[in-house]
Amino acid sequence: MPTIEPQSSERHPAEAQDRTSQAESGSDKETEEPPCPDISACLPGFSYEDAFMRRERAFALHGHEQLRVLQRFMELDGTAGTVWPVTEVFMREYQSLADRALWNASGKGVLELGSGTGVLAMFLAAHHATGVVATDVGDGLELLRTNLMLRENMAALGESHDVLHSAQLRWDEHAVEDLATIRDLCATARLELDTLVVFDALYNQDALDLLSEVIREVCGRFGTLRSLLVGYQDRQPEVEARGLQMIQESFAGSSELHVRHLFDIAPVHAVILEKI
Repeated sequence: MPTIEPQSSERHPAEAQDRTSQAESGSDKETEEPPCPDISACLPGFSYEDAFMRRERAFALHGHEQLRVLQRFMELDGTAGTVWPVTEVFMREYQSLADRALWNASGKGVLELGSGTGVLAMFLAAHHATGVVATDVGDGLELLRTNLMLRENMAALGESHDVLHSAQLRWDEHAVEDLATIRDLCATARLELDTLVVFDALYNQDALDLLSEVIREVCGRFGTLRSLLVGYQDRQPEVEARGLQMIQESFAGSSELHVRHLFDIAPVHAVILEKI
């Protein structure tokens, strides 16, 4: 089995705790952006205020259409409540990837793990996925469903909104129960899943075992899954490297994999793993 080699870039420690402390202190000083030149390099004009503090953002679709996305970074401890840089870069680079025949969503049945705001699920639906099941838990699932059902997003997506679905998927002993519900949902929608999507889920070392196990469970119940699309940001290189290896092994099972790097724009990366 080929091994994914994480692309190197400078390490950028998480700044969420500092921002939380500033917010709780009630300081009226403008939020001070920590030095992170690589983020600005891959996302010109990137702003921590936009990414972490703004409660509403807009993202371009086709032409003049936009997706409206509510964010709840502070309430959800940042994990599910914001649109992370790797997702922004992926949406920006998508047309180039499609034009170069590297990857596109057209005709794919997608299951996304840890969908958060739902912006990526909506984006894939808008780009002609046959169906997208976006998953999360608790307050994250509530935010996801709120964004999917915003009037502006329903209008922007048009008929593509009909292929969007949301479901709970817990990364614990309840995963089996949740996957049974998702399977019923797919049967009702006549949706065959062939692509698993995992974006910005490798940063938490404590959750890697849970993520790997839920991927193994997903693959065991949806034998039609042939591709795994992974997006991640460099934070702790040793953690990302371990996470990539773990989910690669969980997804592959006994299959051989073909691995392609879609982009490496430090500090964000996207790779596609395809079963041969």
